[in-house]
Amino acid sequence: MDALKETAARLEAKGKKKTDIAKAIGRSSATISNWQKLPEYQKAKKKYEEEEKKREDEKLEREEEEREKNMRTLYDAVPNAVKKMIKLMDSPNPSVAFAAVKYILELYGFKADNNIKISGIGKVVIVDDCDQ
Repeated sequence: MDALKETAARLEAKGKKKTDIAKAIGRSSATISNWQKLPEYQKAKKKYEEEEKKREDEKLEREEEEREKNMRTLYDAVPNAVKKMIKLMDSPNPSVAFAAVKYILELYGFKADNNIKISGIGKVVIVDDCDQ
């Protein structure tokens, strides 16, 4: 099979449209249609499709390996991150300490909302001891 037919088969295997293939190789769409009926063209196209699929599978596998590597790196960093947040809870800066406490509580499902309701029997005393 000649080089133009090989190129057309390769481009078709990559998902190119007949009109784009014709333009790329300087032939008419009718010529491409005639080539597509040839057994050697179909065989070449199938070979290129298999190669394309193999390349795509290898690419996806590399991307998955990279994601797994990144997740392992993040997972390994979690204990140090938690230790750092716990240390920040003791910060002399009240804003930093509050943010650390809030983050850790929210991380474990304790979400603060703007509507605080206190009910029950007895007197409630709120003590601001952040400055002590």
